[in-house]
Amino acid sequence: MTATSGDAPSVAGTNRTLQTLSLVTVAAILLLVTLGGIVRVTESGLGCPDWPLCYGRLLPPLETPALIEYSHRLLASVTGLLVIATAVAAWRSHPSRRWLLYPAAIAVVLVVTQAIVGGITVETELASGLILLHLAMAEALLAALLLVAVVAFRGDPRPLRGSPVQTLFLGTAIATYALLLLGSLVTVLGASTACGTAWPLCAGQPLLPAAHAPAVHMLHRAASLVIGLLLLAAFAAAWRRRRSQPELATAAGLTLGLLVAQILVGALFVLFGFPTAVQVLHLTMATAVWAAVAALPMLLLTSQRLPASGVRHA
Repeated sequence: MTATSGDAPSVAGTNRTLQTLSLVTVAAILLLVTLGGIVRVTESGLGCPDWPLCYGRLLPPLETPALIEYSHRLLASVTGLLVIATAVAAWRSHPSRRWLLYPAAIAVVLVVTQAIVGGITVETELASGLILLHLAMAEALLAALLLVAVVAFRGDPRPLRGSPVQTLFLGTAIATYALLLLGSLVTVLGASTACGTAWPLCAGQPLLPAAHAPAVHMLHRAASLVIGLLLLAAFAAAWRRRRSQPELATAAGLTLGLLVAQILVGALFVLFGFPTAVQVLHLTMATAVWAAVAALPMLLLTSQRLPASGVRHA
């Protein structure tokens, strides 16, 4: 479909409406996940005990838990509309580009399913398994829209060739996603304070605690270290490509720095006695780290210059 004058073609023929929509939607999802974290740490998940109304009314009562939960629902509704609008824009402007259509379609399925799971979560009074599923779908939704945005700005990815660098970047992204869910499990199980105010070890516990909550907590800390090492290797690989893919090296460096900051915030949360504001920051940065890590293989595969020859990729 030919772009109109208001939707002038940009990189790889992608119109600017889709580029703008995809960026706004990614930002909305980031904000939504942050607000979801606030709902969790303030224990406002049942601020509206029914769904989709709040205490049987369209508008919530003027109580803090209800207002927090209702704000989350309202933002989720706006985000859902943005996801659908992005998918429609992708289909109307590029009906044959699967790297735009497939992730956009997956995003629509995810946002609808997530809304249903969110409603069931409230009706089941915050079953822990559903809380984890709800977050897992939100983070997958973020990755799908991030892929749409990257492709909209940089063009379709090259075919996967199974190179060591591709494997490293994709493996790091998968491992980071697992770490994110493990961190959520720590919160859901109430294990955030299981090691007291000791860091990096667990107060009064061996390196591998036998008790369930401390064990989960320490597993999260150990997994963070592993992800740090993987990201360090990814940065080294990106740095070696800095002349042909300077944006990849920059992104990998920023991602590694973001993870280090995230680990420090996690330590401060423990050492300062678990302040709510720091916990919210920790949860927010976790999603930011996930988005940054997920973007690395996308940037690698959509590079407009091949590393070996510098030939421009169509």
